[in-house]
Amino acid sequence: MAFGFLFLKLNHTRPSVEVVIKLVSQIPMGKLGLPGEVVGLMELLVFDIGSYITGKCIEIDDVLTR
Repeated sequence: MAFGFLFLKLNHTRPSVEVVIKLVSQIPMGKLGLPGEVVGLMELLVFDIGSYITGKCIEIDDVLTR
């Protein structure tokens, strides 16, 4: 999976408010993604229901990849 920009507590360095505002202004939805918004795809790929999906990179990035 290829994620766009996610808001995670695990980020070791916190960007400045100015950097976050500039980043968010470039995202079509106008916000950072949240882990709960991508967990569905993770579950699909991990469990048997998605066992026929192999060898693909699925992008979850709010149309940043064009």
